[in-house]
Amino acid sequence: MVTIYSVIENAPQEALRIEIIDGQPLSDLIETHGPYGASAAATIDVSLSRALVAAHALGIVHRDVKAANVL
Repeated sequence: MVTIYSVIENAPQEALRIEIIDGQPLSDLIETHGPYGASAAATIDVSLSRALVAAHALGIVHRDVKAANVL
């Protein structure tokens, strides 16, 4: 879970101000440790998919989903 501090609506595109999360990006972990096995990758995929479904249900669309943005 991440805390949303505010919604910026008067920008060219709406944006959220959220808390800073301490953690390593997935891209760094893959670079350091190599690719994940099928089971671990599936677990990450399911978790990420559930988070995106929950966000979309609230009308939030993440427009930059990539390993560097997954903690």
